[in-house]
Amino acid sequence: MKRSALLVSLCLLLGQPAWAEGSKHRLLPTPRTVTWGYFDARTPPVLRIRSGDTVEIEALPGGGVEALEAAGLPRDKMQAALLEVDREVKDRGEVPHILTGPIWVQGAEPGDVLEVKILSVELVVPYAWNSFLPGRGFLPDEDGEWIREVRHELEALQLRALECYAQACLGVGGTELAAAERAGRELTKLAPYRESGHRLLMRALAARGNTAEALRVYEQLRTLLREELGIAPCAETLALHAELLTDRVRTG
Repeated sequence: MKRSALLVSLCLLLGQPAWAEGSKHRLLPTPRTVTWGYFDARTPPVLRIRSGDTVEIEALPGGGVEALEAAGLPRDKMQAALLEVDREVKDRGEVPHILTGPIWVQGAEPGDVLEVKILSVELVVPYAWNSFLPGRGFLPDEDGEWIREVRHELEALQLRALECYAQACLGVGGTELAAAERAGRELTKLAPYRESGHRLLMRALAARGNTAEALRVYEQLRTLLREELGIAPCAETLALHAELLTDRVRTG
């Protein structure tokens, strides 16, 4: 198996002549040469190089051992370095990235430009892993008109995806009804005035035999709309409520 390597040549653009080959370095991931889940300029460098040097850097997959095991990968297929880092590194940020470094470039000053040439990328392991963190939002710490527009589009897409998922689970029934209920509850939390989410939750609860709780969801929605907006539920929601009442009367 090939060893993972990201070969990077670093050159400072300080009005110097064209880049010339310098020293070669190798930086492996260990508990002392990685940071987990954060960027911090105060982190001390683990390697010092000069302009024009070449560095071979081995990277680790994000998420750690637990995430890879959850994805179905056995420990004996993981990098030994990852197992050690996962075991030893306790200082972890919120995001899953494991970063090898940082690297100090001798002579670099604030405002200088670094030119990074990627000479080659080789794989360490014959698999890939990715993830997303739902609920964090799009660029949550940033603001701007285009960011707000993208954020709105993504939020609408998330709601539609949850609705499609809940409908699919209702269609399958059986053990998937619990997932339909979870999706319905998430919908009512994310968009409390969106009646379609409440209806999906009501249907999921009724399908699981919890008609009384489904009726309670309706009553909470009716109260919210009346007190906050001064309106009544739409015809489709009213029809579902009547259907649930009728079924409850029939089943006694």
